[in-house]
Amino acid sequence: MRDRPSAEGLAGVLISPTDDRWARALVHTRHDVYDTPSYALIEADHAQADPIGFLVEDDDYIFLVPLLIRRVPLMGHIDDDVAWDAISPYGYPGIVLSESARSSQSFVSGCTKAMVGLLAERGICSAFIRLHPHLNADLPMLITPPGVTPNGLTV
Repeated sequence: MRDRPSAEGLAGVLISPTDDRWARALVHTRHDVYDTPSYALIEADHAQADPIGFLVEDDDYIFLVPLLIRRVPLMGHIDDDVAWDAISPYGYPGIVLSESARSSQSFVSGCTKAMVGLLAERGICSAFIRLHPHLNADLPMLITPPGVTPNGLTV
């Protein structure tokens, strides 16, 4: 297992739950039901949102974040004037990492920055990601500030 010397040049993609890369990424990672493509599709239907996954794959380094993209109407503006936001599907999908990725702070921080950049390019003004209480317990140590804001304990 190699540690990535630099997070420069990391690029992620936004994929649909029907894209085979989503399911293949889960084969190589510890994950929960909240991370599966079918769960994202069900939750998207319930939330009237578009399901996507942000994915970075670099050899055995995998970073996957299930997201729902929602239309956010802007008060006092015409119907076509909207903003978009991203949220985790209901539950605790968190950030899915391969063991190699989990061992590399530069990779995880680089992926987080790449995700923020790509979402901003797509006009998404905010992202709220619920972390998995067990699978993401070490994440605050892997993401350089100001990436993670502790907001309380899970019951």
